Amino acid sequence: SRRKNRGPNGTGAHCGLNVLGFFGQVSPGLLSDALQTALLCPSYEVARTVLIARGITLDVKTLRRLCQSAGGMDNNLRGCLALSGEEKLHGHTLVVSVDGGRLRLRKRKRGRKANELKRHGYHTDWKEPKLFTLYLTDSEGNIVKEFKPLHDATMGNHDAAYALLESYLDNLALEQLERIVFCGDGGSWIWNGAEKLCDRMGFDENKIFQVLDYTHAKQNLRDIIDLVCPTKQAVTTKKWKDLLWNGQMDALEASIKALVTDKKKLAQALKKFTNYFAANRKRMQYAHFSAQGLPCGSGHVESAIRRVINLRLKAPGTFWLKEMAECFLFLRSQVISGRWKIFMENLISLARRAFQAFIMTESVQLKNTEAA
Repeated sequence: SRRKNRGPNGTGAHCGLNVLGFFGQVSPGLLSDALQTALLCPSYEVARTVLIARGITLDVKTLRRLCQSAGGMDNNLRGCLALSGEEKLHGHTLVVSVDGGRLRLRKRKRGRKANELKRHGYHTDWKEPKLFTLYLTDSEGNIVKEFKPLHDATMGNHDAAYALLESYLDNLALEQLERIVFCGDGGSWIWNGAEKLCDRMGFDENKIFQVLDYTHAKQNLRDIIDLVCPTKQAVTTKKWKDLLWNGQMDALEASIKALVTDKKKLAQALKKFTNYFAANRKRMQYAHFSAQGLPCGSGHVESAIRRVINLRLKAPGTFWLKEMAECFLFLRSQVISGRWKIFMENLISLARRAFQAFIMTESVQLKNTEAA
């Protein structure tokens, strides 16, 4: 009879390589180079060409396998892998920004392929990955350069995004912080998720601030100005922006009512005001926030969306399987945030611990078998 291959799933065992810190049967150095090249190049094929020029021959299938192995981590582990454990938060403000991006997923069509077609084809629907960033500021609102920002994103729903964010926060010494600030645009899912997260984690309400991005607020104010005051835009814009900056929502509403005589336009303007400005009143106290050294914008997360998602995952003609998109979101976040070295050290350490645990389990089972 044919002899079966050793190891799980008949793949063989490479105990010596595991002890030396090899991951996926490649050395840590080669793994790091291969992953970064695949993550930063526009495609696997380009990455393969770049690696060949450096004397490294890996085919596309191997590059994809390495990305899946390194990036396919459980959400509870992702927060641990991105942190060194030596982050100093004492006396600082943690700014948490959340937003959504866009990419196209590849989903197989149901049913059988038509006889006249060479390929069955697939759906390429647009989907919204949710991305968050974490960074530190001092008492004056300046970014703390010593703390490398944290980025991550997921293809999961809103709850999954906040569960992932919670796994990062669980690994930080939040008791050292003076304040925690949540920033975002006017999406209701952002603020509903932030408030639920604060309740779950038992944050002190006096240390929590919510800030709606000032640029988004001005854009929505412009929509009302264009609707109701096309002939008095210059004067109206300055007056209403001042009211918005100072958080004087009642005065802003009164000014809208005083300037608009057309009932239809007034109804539209007040609907916009109620749904956006009145609903987010506490998040639009910009003069107060600025005086306390708090950020008034979410540009940090929008920059991360461009660098993490748009420059690689949103490329024209690129369609992702959901699982691979999740891997790339996680891995590119580590590269872009500047935490790649920390991530690689933690990944290799995790692989070694898993192998040691496997050996211990096998030894115990062998002893129990011999004793029986």
